[in-house]
Amino acid sequence: MSQIHPKKLFFIITLVILLSIISACKNSADEQAHQAELLKKEGIEKEQTITREEKEKNMLSNDLKLLNSENRIEISLPWSKDEEVIGLLPLGETEIHEPPGHPGLCVGWTHNAKIIAVADGEITSIRIDDEVRGSNNEDLYIVRETVGQYFITYKHLGSLNPNLALGPIKKGAWIGHPMVKPEPRQTNYAFHWDIEPNMVTEIIMPERLCPLTYLDNESRQRLEAVWEKDSSEYKKRWPKICNGYYDGLDSFMGFYNRSFTSSGKLIKPGEIIYKNGQKVD
Repeated sequence: MSQIHPKKLFFIITLVILLSIISACKNSADEQAHQAELLKKEGIEKEQTITREEKEKNMLSNDLKLLNSENRIEISLPWSKDEEVIGLLPLGETEIHEPPGHPGLCVGWTHNAKIIAVADGEITSIRIDDEVRGSNNEDLYIVRETVGQYFITYKHLGSLNPNLALGPIKKGAWIGHPMVKPEPRQTNYAFHWDIEPNMVTEIIMPERLCPLTYLDNESRQRLEAVWEKDSSEYKKRWPKICNGYYDGLDSFMGFYNRSFTSSGKLIKPGEIIYKNGQKVD
């Protein structure tokens, strides 16, 4: 068997060593590149997290400025004391409505009362109600009035004042008539109204407000007197005019107080249960 020449053997060994060194250097370079890519990715993700947190912080700050800018109004009831209602469905009721519950007041009469404007303002929307139909499947109407920083919504209107138009309106002006109930019980006619902020927020989600502290003294006393006499089953389960989420929700800042859990997690209306105005985590 022939032996390898020493010079040739030296060349082969040298070549193997060089190839090993080159491979090791390449692997090291690849590892360094991989580590650099990971560090870059971590840096980008960290920067994005900081940017997102800063963005949310700025958005929340902007929301708080809006909520703190509330310029309160005083309103009356959307019906006259000569046509007092005989029953109502309170805010926060959750038998018919999903949490956080009924977002306004539904009231009823045995006669076809007149619905009137609660304050000087501007009619900014008149449209057909696409959620509820009349007792004979006829169209019902929704009217929205803008009063300063607030929207007043008049719903379940069976008919409108034929002269009602977009534009300014005076307190007490005739808006329309309530709907005829498809299944009359205690009352034959029904109407819904609510008050909410007229603002666009980014994180805090405004809902309807409890109207009690926005009412003038006479109107509030009238409404509370109606509720005092109410003997419906709803009152046994929802004893206040404003229940649950809406209990004490009578300012813009109230939305901020209801937008976070006790641990600071951001929530939306209905994601947390309220009892007597207190969160139940």
